[in-house]
Amino acid sequence: MMAQLTGSNGKVFAFEPDPDNFSLLSKHIHLNGFNHIIEAVPFAVSSSSGKAMFQKGSSSSTGKLSSSSEEEGLEVEMVSLDDFVYRMGYPQPDFVKIDVEGFEGEVLNGASRVLAQTQPIILGEIHNLQAAGKVLRKLNETDYLILNVERDFELVNNLEFGSHWLAYPKQKGIFLQR
Repeated sequence: MMAQLTGSNGKVFAFEPDPDNFSLLSKHIHLNGFNHIIEAVPFAVSSSSGKAMFQKGSSSSTGKLSSSSEEEGLEVEMVSLDDFVYRMGYPQPDFVKIDVEGFEGEVLNGASRVLAQTQPIILGEIHNLQAAGKVLRKLNETDYLILNVERDFELVNNLEFGSHWLAYPKQKGIFLQR
């Protein structure tokens, strides 16, 4: 869907640290003819770059970074969005979708420069209340409006477990028609 919305001149970077999911993602990009638009990136996105432990979930869509280096799992490469853009030289994003099973705050903390300079629109999901607090702090600190997707994009000051949110930079202004 993001590739279709991006159009032929845009670029989508799809991050997937799980080698099995990465293989499936790459295959589907090719099967759907989106090689020129989507680039699969075999990294987890977090607050810093380096290595981390990745826990496979009960399904292919529920894996996540381990909260402790003591836990077992797969060792994966990790990158912050700031490093991806400013150190590795990838384009600045206009839009960021985050679904990282409770590590949303870490992704945003690793994107401080991107949030300040590029001010992308961000779509995410809340997987636990600790993540909700981190997301709220970072978005408030970087001057974003937070809209609840399930409530017809109502402006909110808190995030609920399981909710989907859209963050929009206050500086860009926003027009919502009801």
